[in-house]
Amino acid sequence: MLGRWQLLLVFASIVQSQTQVPLILTKGRVVDDELYSFIQDELDVLNVAGASLAIIHADENRPVEYTAWGKRDEDGAPVTSDTLFNLGSCGKAFLSASMGILMQDFADGKNTTALPSAVTRFGWDTKLYDLLPGEWLLEDDWATKKANLRDMLSHVTGLPAHDASYSPYASPADIVNNMRNLRTANELRAQYEYNNLMYITGSYIISKYSGLDYRDFVAERIFKPLGMSSSTLYPDDAAATGRLTQAWTPRGARRIPFFMPEHSAPLIAGAGGVQSTVEDLTLWIRMLLNKGVNPRTNETIIPKPTFDLATSAISIAFNTGDPLTSIMGYGMGWGRLSYRGQDLITHNGGAPGVATRIEFYPDHGFGVVTLTNTAVQPGSRMITRTVVDRVLGLPEYDHRQPQTVQAQDKVDLMRRPFEDFAGTYSNAGYGNFTLCSPIFSSSKACKAVVKDFFTVDKALHGPDHLPTHFVSLFAAWDRFWGTHLRLTPSKGEGRDEYDLALTTLYTKGYGKDESQLQAFNVTGASLAIVWADGRPVEYATWGARDEDGTAMTSDASASRLLYWSHPKESFQTLFNIGSCSKAFLSTSLGILMEDYANGKNTTALPDNMTQFDWYTTLHDLLPGEWLLQDPWATEKATLTDLLSHVTGLPSHDGAYNGSETPADIVAQMRHLRTSYELRQMFQYNNMMYMTGSYIVSKYSGMEYRDFVAERIFKRLGMNSSTLYPEMANATGRLTQTFSSLNGRRIPFFLTEESARLIAGAGGIESTVEDLSVWVRTLLNQGVDPRSNETIIPQPTFDLATSAISVLLPSGDDNLTSIAGYGMGWARLSYRGYDMLWHTGGAPGVASRVEFYPSEGFGIALLTNGDSQTATEVVAYIIDDAVLGLSTLDFANSSSTGSDSGTGQPDEQQPLPLAGFTGTFSNPGYGNFTLCSPLFSNSTACQAVISDFLTVDSAGSGQIPPNFNASLYAVWPRARIYV
Repeated sequence: MLGRWQLLLVFASIVQSQTQVPLILTKGRVVDDELYSFIQDELDVLNVAGASLAIIHADENRPVEYTAWGKRDEDGAPVTSDTLFNLGSCGKAFLSASMGILMQDFADGKNTTALPSAVTRFGWDTKLYDLLPGEWLLEDDWATKKANLRDMLSHVTGLPAHDASYSPYASPADIVNNMRNLRTANELRAQYEYNNLMYITGSYIISKYSGLDYRDFVAERIFKPLGMSSSTLYPDDAAATGRLTQAWTPRGARRIPFFMPEHSAPLIAGAGGVQSTVEDLTLWIRMLLNKGVNPRTNETIIPKPTFDLATSAISIAFNTGDPLTSIMGYGMGWGRLSYRGQDLITHNGGAPGVATRIEFYPDHGFGVVTLTNTAVQPGSRMITRTVVDRVLGLPEYDHRQPQTVQAQDKVDLMRRPFEDFAGTYSNAGYGNFTLCSPIFSSSKACKAVVKDFFTVDKALHGPDHLPTHFVSLFAAWDRFWGTHLRLTPSKGEGRDEYDLALTTLYTKGYGKDESQLQAFNVTGASLAIVWADGRPVEYATWGARDEDGTAMTSDASASRLLYWSHPKESFQTLFNIGSCSKAFLSTSLGILMEDYANGKNTTALPDNMTQFDWYTTLHDLLPGEWLLQDPWATEKATLTDLLSHVTGLPSHDGAYNGSETPADIVAQMRHLRTSYELRQMFQYNNMMYMTGSYIVSKYSGMEYRDFVAERIFKRLGMNSSTLYPEMANATGRLTQTFSSLNGRRIPFFLTEESARLIAGAGGIESTVEDLSVWVRTLLNQGVDPRSNETIIPQPTFDLATSAISVLLPSGDDNLTSIAGYGMGWARLSYRGYDMLWHTGGAPGVASRVEFYPSEGFGIALLTNGDSQTATEVVAYIIDDAVLGLSTLDFANSSSTGSDSGTGQPDEQQPLPLAGFTGTFSNPGYGNFTLCSPLFSNSTACQAVISDFLTVDSAGSGQIPPNFNASLYAVWPRARIYV
């Protein structure tokens, strides 16, 4: 892995001319003889009897590639492209599509069955309690009354699988009526729990309100219009064709009975009852690649709102994937994630004798269907992923299931003498290099190499540093991405394993490049790149911290590598870090919980509370104080809900002016409208972090700001960091703040009065030097690597950095996957690499802290201009350099290039503005008066209009175009917006 800040110096200078090199899809046959044999050999190892594959492209001019392996019956009849397989849970997508079609029928007045009187509109937010009156009943009263169709199909009703609760003779109606007898494991929307019962319920709803058996509905509304003539949900019909595969178990490669007899078909239909062929599924995939529209007839099969919702991330299914995948979100019958940096929509299916997988890559316009007749998921996954790598032209990866190897005695695994590895190595693809020993290599060339490393190590550590590089071997290796190699023993014990790392040596110093920040009109910035393995922190600065042009550091050439423990320069300009402060709030609450668990608390909990943890309800923790307009959110919301932004309350940032206390905010929330139900939707909300700071203050006996200073800053040695603006200003190192619109200085947005309110949401002033300590601790899973002291309790670290709610339901141009939000951290995959990050912003502030746990590095980037685009672009360029990825033209990218857009003119004539002048009042927001430049004559209004005119005319006194077509008000609010 390349991990060098120096590479940025090259990338930043050419980024304006670089563009992303798109993956070139393979045009010839993917499964050649060699790959066919490789897959056959692996299927033999896994005891998979037969498999069928289709590779489908959205471009109908490209032929479908069909391949088959093995047998479909004991007599040896071969599997072909028209062999019928049960799809297992790959059939769930047909259920969500059918539900969307039925909704469209009701919207268009084509329904044949009336809805219950309580249902005024049949949509994804329709409550099951209203849709199935007298039938839908769960153990949890809230889930009974609040669960909707979207919750049902995204597996978040709170009911676990309970697959053993039903017999093969049960009907879907029996399942619905039996769920009241089953225990829930979580509250509604609190946890993803895969549940076939909900898809059985879905099939019951479709049958009930369409007037057709669900199986016939799918046949009539999906199979028939697509021409999927072999597909059926009736096992007897499939068997009658003579093309239905038999089923096998991998244990002894014995045939087993087909798991779904005809009498079970109505029960399993919605959850996993489709029998189909790869030929038919080609038509299904092409329609999906065309966003629900049949490309041959242009007929909409899946209504667009249903397609978009079903293929997006509604819930978080898996927080961590394998090394190739991101976190996975679940929509409705589809999972969404990033595979090796490519946006993927997928589902697999499994049952006795069934292992299937359907995937499609919307950005690349192709999909893969793999059907096997043996219950071995690694087999279908191995085929699919191997083929996908070939189609995308990605480097080969061994997708075979790893075999367990018996551990050997350590005596047999002692390391060879390290010096034995010195010498010259050759490879036809890589060329030659010579590993040199500082002790035993005497050639002139080796001495020069060792001297170069020694020179750099001395420069980084200081002249008095005792060299420790004698436990390494070195080589000069002039490559595009580096200049030298270093071989060191790995951290594993008892094995001949070594790390060979490519590095770049600049023995005469380092340069500096400012172009990327200048492109975004950022006055100054400070950066730290932090490594988990003890390598030096890499610092850099750009620009000025004030109007006088004072450099970010005392040395204007401050692009130099510094070791963690011996910095020679200070990178101590203080910035407000905005919402990057939120992670300190979740950490503080976790520390406070640990205090209570260990009996170190100084304040008693309310009498009705027996424990204080992340699932403690706010109703119990703040009795008489916590009150929202939604009674269920009032009663059920937990601390996890609070910090993962799913209380149902939108931001309401305009509801406070900065003079309030956190306690005032808690009291004020009862007057603010909720826009969603609890846990239904991610809605970023600073007030919840203000509430969190109030809880820490209330139960720690310390002001929140002092708690953070004592329990985090002090222990980590973050000596410059503070939550008191006056203390930051007194250092003389607090940066001024500038507008990215024109580069003009603007007042610092935090006052000492508002600092207490904003503390938990975005109140920290810090430096990249201090934040490098914080990032290093995060890379060590919450433990300070210098002192080995736990700063963030492990349960808090794990939960805060996991994906609890869905932040971004889909990826972005194969750069990022779906994103989940934990507690002060977001999680996604960037170009195939697992990343945790948060941004911060306010007037004159834009910051970003991110870390890659598997790759062992992170960055802290602070700027004194409010362009989030600039921080994102620079961060991604650094990430690419460290990860050894091709550099993209972020500066000219449509996804980052502009924070504003233009809209189409409204053809409808607006109402006269004069009708909206006057004073408006709301108990949650207070009062404001809208003033018209043409009609408002009061002294107060004239002063407001004069202020706007001064700013809009840039001091010229000329009335700008359309100035009189607006209304204006003075309304002092807290100025925090990210």
